[in-house]
Amino acid sequence: MKTRARFFWIGIFIFILFILYAWSQGVQEYIADSVVFIVLLSIAYKWYEKLNLNGFTYISLIIAFASHNAGAFGWYNISPLPLPWDHITHIVGIFAVTLVIHGWLIKALNNKQKRAIFIMTFLAAMGVGAIVELYEFAGYLSMGEGEGGLGKGAGDVTGTWISADWLNTMWDLVYNVFGAIIGLVIGPLIVKKRSI
Repeated sequence: MKTRARFFWIGIFIFILFILYAWSQGVQEYIADSVVFIVLLSIAYKWYEKLNLNGFTYISLIIAFASHNAGAFGWYNISPLPLPWDHITHIVGIFAVTLVIHGWLIKALNNKQKRAIFIMTFLAAMGVGAIVELYEFAGYLSMGEGEGGLGKGAGDVTGTWISADWLNTMWDLVYNVFGAIIGLVIGPLIVKKRSI
C-alpha cells in the first residue's frame, strides 16, 4: 500500500513539474493536459483494486502520460529518438491502456477465458485509441492550431500526396496497434506479479 501511494505521489509531482515548466516556457496547452493526467492518475489510484492494477501498470500509465507531455520540450517537433515522438507516444500510451484493460478483464472474467480476454483487450485498447483521435479532432475544431492534446501542432504529420490530417490519424492508429500488441505480450507475463 505504501509503495502504491509512493507511485501516486511521484506521478502527481511529475505533472506539477510539467505544469510549472509549461507555464515558464509559454506552452500553456500542456498545463491543461497535465491537469487531465492528474485527474486520471487519481481515478486509477482510487480504483486500483477494481481495475486490478499493479505497480508496473500504474508506472506505465505515468510514463505514457509523461511521454505525451514531453511535447512541452519540443519533442514532437524534433524527437530525441530515431522514431518521431508522436509515434512513440502512441505506442507507449496504448501499451499502458492495454495493460490496464487486460488486468481488469482478467479479474472480471476470473482469468478463465484467455482467448476472449485477449480479443476483448485488443479491441478495447484500439477503441480507446480511436477515442483519443476523436478528442484530438474535437480539440482542433474548437481550439485550432496549437500544441497539446487539444491542438494541431508539431507532432501532427504534414503531407503533400494525401490529406495530412487523415495521414496523421492513420499513422496514430497503426502505432496504437503496435502498442496494443506489446501490451498483450507483456500483460499475461505480469498477471502473476500483483504484489505491489
